[in-house]
Formats: sequence, C-alpha cells, structure tokens
Amino acid sequence: MGEANYYRDALHRCHDLYHKYGERYFRFYVSVSNLIASLKPGTEIRIDDYCSPDRHEEFCDIVSVYEYEQNYDCAEGLVYLSADRQRVVRESIPSAPLDFKSKAWVSSKPDVPVTDDIK
Repeated sequence: MGEANYYRDALHRCHDLYHKYGERYFRFYVSVSNLIASLKPGTEIRIDDYCSPDRHEEFCDIVSVYEYEQNYDCAEGLVYLSADRQRVVRESIPSAPLDFKSKAWVSSKPDVPVTDDIK
C-alpha cells in the first residue's frame, strides 16, 4: 500500500472516530499530537506507555496522520512510526550543522564573484 493510501485510510479512521465520539476523541487526538510535537530530536516513546492496548491502533493512526502532514524542519528532525508500530521516533539531527555560508557550494567559475553575503 502506498504512503498516500495509508495516510488517507488513517485519516478516514480518525474522521470516523471523531464523528462517533466527538469532543472526547478530539481531546485524545490533540493530546497525542501535542505529545508527538514535544519529542526532542533523537528521542522516542513507547506507545503502550501512553495509551491502553485497546487504543493502540487509534494512537498509530494519529501518528500516521501527523507523520504525513508534518513540515520538515532540519532543526527538529522528522517524526515517524517504527516498523513494528510500537514506538514513535523523532530522528536525530546531524551533529555537524550545514554551513550555508560555505563557499564550497558556490560556482567555481572564475568569472563568478564569491562573497560571504547570501542574497
């Protein structure tokens, strides 16, 4: 199954639960989303530490929706659901930051002036 199809299915399941349980499910959805957003780079959580076994798949669906909709921020790293669907992981950030002012990425042609200013 493609990533977009999995996202669509997870989103539909979340939507159905919202219509069935209303505000109660919405509070659960927001709590899970806030928990995911608060993960620091290089950390992970075990899903079973935060929800009961009967809510595990609902939790995974929320993570899947978050995972698909997140904006990449190189200072934060991406969030993803582990392959065994037991953990939520925020990837580590490379220890050596990218040097965007490095002249290495600027054209090496002699007729192109190289400056430290990025415009």
